[in-house]
Parts: sequence; C-alpha cells; structure tokens
Amino acid sequence: MLRWRLIAAACIIFPLLFIIWLDDQHNFGRPGIYLIPVAIVVSQMACAELCELFKAKSIPLRCKTFHLATLMPPLFAAVPCIWNAQFASTPLVNLGWLAAGVTVGFGLIAVIEIIRYHEPGENLIRLASGTFVVCYAGLLMGFFVELRLLAPGRKGLAAVIGTILIVKLSDAGAYFVGRAFGKNKLFPVLSPGKTWEGVLGGLGVAIAGSAFFFFLLLPMLGVQRNVNYQSWVWITYAMSLTVVGIFGDLFESLLKRDAKIKDSSHWMPGLGGVLDVIDSMVAVAPLSFAWWASGWI
Repeated sequence: MLRWRLIAAACIIFPLLFIIWLDDQHNFGRPGIYLIPVAIVVSQMACAELCELFKAKSIPLRCKTFHLATLMPPLFAAVPCIWNAQFASTPLVNLGWLAAGVTVGFGLIAVIEIIRYHEPGENLIRLASGTFVVCYAGLLMGFFVELRLLAPGRKGLAAVIGTILIVKLSDAGAYFVGRAFGKNKLFPVLSPGKTWEGVLGGLGVAIAGSAFFFFLLLPMLGVQRNVNYQSWVWITYAMSLTVVGIFGDLFESLLKRDAKIKDSSHWMPGLGGVLDVIDSMVAVAPLSFAWWASGWI
C-alpha cells in the first residue's frame, strides 16, 4: 500500500511541478493560464465523485446540470485571467467574480428544476444536493483560482505553492507519524486511522515546511514578505492550515462513511479518488486566501 501511495504521489507531484513552471515562465502575460484549467478539471472530477456518493445513497440527481453548475465558480473566478489579466486594487474585489459564479451555478440548478417540474417529491433534495456540490467542488476550488490571481508577479503563484506544500506535508507527517507511533484515536468511529500522535506529527512537519517555504522558497521566488511580517505568522499559518486540513479530511470521511464507500473512486491506487487527494486542500483554500489577502504575509 505504501509503495502505491508513493508512486501515485509522484505521478501527481511531477506533472504539477511542470505545470507550475509553465504557469510562471510561459504564461503569455496571463498568470494562471495553465493552473486555472487544472483547477477546473479537478473540480469537475470532484463533482463526478460526489455524484457517485449521492447515487450510493439513492439520492436523485441531475449530474449533467451539477457538472455545468460546478463549472461556474472557478470559471467566473478566472475572469481576470480570461478577459484581460487586469488585477483588482485589492484581492477581495476579485471575490465578487467567485460569488457571481456560485450564484449562477445555483441559478442553473434552480432553473432546470423549474423547467422539469412535474410533481412534488424530489425537487428539494436535488436543489440541496446540487447546492452542496457547487459549493464543495466549485466554490472551494475557486479559491485556488483566487489565490493564483492574488496579485501580479509571483505572489499568487507563491500563495498556491505554499498552500499545497504545507497542507500535503502536514498530511504526510500525520500519516507516517500516526503509523509509527499512533495509539490514541482521534475519531475512532469516523476515521480509525487518525490518531492524536498523527495530528502532532502533522503539525510539526507543517511548521517545518512553513519555515522552509517562508525563509528559503519565498526569497527564491523573489516574493517580498509584508513589511510588518512577524515571526509568529509562519508558525500560526502552518498550524491553522493543518487543523482545518484535518477537519477537511474528516469531513470527506464523513461523506464516504455515510455512503458506505471506502474511497471516492479507484483510479489512483493507494490514494483513492480526487476527493481523497484534495479534501484537506479545498478545506484550507479559503483560509489561506484570507491569510494572504489580509496582508499579514
């Protein structure tokens, strides 16, 4: 199992590094031109896996509508890149595009239900499940688009890299420390593999990864930290992402447990499906955006 996890992780990491390099070096003056399509594809794959989870619960769906609606948040968030690559005076202004995408996505689901209404019974369920899919697979992934378009230059790219690096290092630290030393279960019914020792290991590795990012990688990228930057920032940033990432992982476990499914899909041996890979990352995306947009970093 461990061997397959490492192989699958390598199959994700190296292509992602190549795409990040392209997005930095050959973006034709449009930051995000390579990474944003990746975010959109991942959100669509996550939507498909969520639909499968709902089907396992015999919940009525309109999957094609859900896919179209889920496309809206990351697509609208990408407008500054698609239209003319102009950046707003403040990152919070661009959130309006993301909010518009969520609104349009929900509107599509509502309009389809209105048009195809025949009798009472399933409409509220489809509206609720569709809204959940749009928010979980579309809105949260849209925050990665917002991170990439945070500011001109490499700051947005650094925000994406830092978020992914710290969260996945935290996941790896929790996994290996938990396997080696884990005895006290965190949530034994929901996620038997997670332990308090793993949580501490994840925090420690995340803090070390944060130090590497802020003191070595960030200067290499040529990104200047905030003039009021304090030493506690990189530690608190790592700890907050770790804690929220753990709950993001647990939330996806809740979905799978309720649907009585072990993995969201089986296309990545050792890692499961897309949701199993991105569960912690999408959970921390809004938090990480808040950190970077606040100017603390």
